Amino acid sequence: MLRKAIFLLTFFLITICNLKAQSSEIASEWKWFKALEERISNVNAEELLENKQEELQSAKDINRDDIESKVSKELAFIHIHKTNNLEKAMALLIRALDIDEQTENETALIFTYIGFYQLFEQVEDYYYGKEFLEKASNLLRDYDLPPLRLYINQNLGYTYHATGETGKSIEQHQNILQYAKAERIPKIEAKANTDLAEIYANENVYDKALIHFKSALEIYRRINSPLKEAECLNAIGDIYMMQDNLNKAYDNYVVALDVLKDVKNAESQFARLYNSVGRYYLKENNSERALAN
Repeated sequence: MLRKAIFLLTFFLITICNLKAQSSEIASEWKWFKALEERISNVNAEELLENKQEELQSAKDINRDDIESKVSKELAFIHIHKTNNLEKAMALLIRALDIDEQTENETALIFTYIGFYQLFEQVEDYYYGKEFLEKASNLLRDYDLPPLRLYINQNLGYTYHATGETGKSIEQHQNILQYAKAERIPKIEAKANTDLAEIYANENVYDKALIHFKSALEIYRRINSPLKEAECLNAIGDIYMMQDNLNKAYDNYVVALDVLKDVKNAESQFARLYNSVGRYYLKENNSERALAN
């Protein structure tokens, strides 16, 4: 009996150690992924692609499948987001997938699946994108890495909404909202409220949309984010417009304009707001003021 207990305890401890090591590896790969994402955003395609093909060939020459898989993914992400060569991106991801499956490397597989998701998102094939995100989510289930879990949940929420699975979409964003509240992360909490509000608004569930937009508005005011505050006020005004509550719509637009008046680089927010005000004047049968906006 004692020997069995010792064996089970040893097995449990080994399992815990393996999970911790795997979680650490996933955390490292997440940092690589985010750094690559930022580099792709800020660097031109020619510079990004420089030496990458040589790196890929070198990995093949020395039979380093792990390096070949990672460089293949790097090239795929570059082609998805910079060169728009999706055919080449697909070939690179298929090669990475072959390697990761053969080596049973779950950490590498998570980011290969994310690559496929991003590729299919580019062509608005949300059903295939959803399939790969769900695979990544299932692999991540046993590991503790909140930033990656939030990334997957958020994008699953968007993808479920795009495929008409509204209930699943709401569930993903509610999970994020609960986590953000528990961990006291106001930016994520505000974003989750905004995402939920937009879903409810699209479903014409205006009362719930208003509740979530107003919750986001309160947070953006508290953390001093005037651009986001103005966007929430504009959205709240739009909902009141759809409810034919023109006085409340107008009041929110006026406050939003006041918030934006001293904010730099708010051109897109002003454009959306003036468009909303124009629609307000059309509802008021004031075509002259509508055209002025």
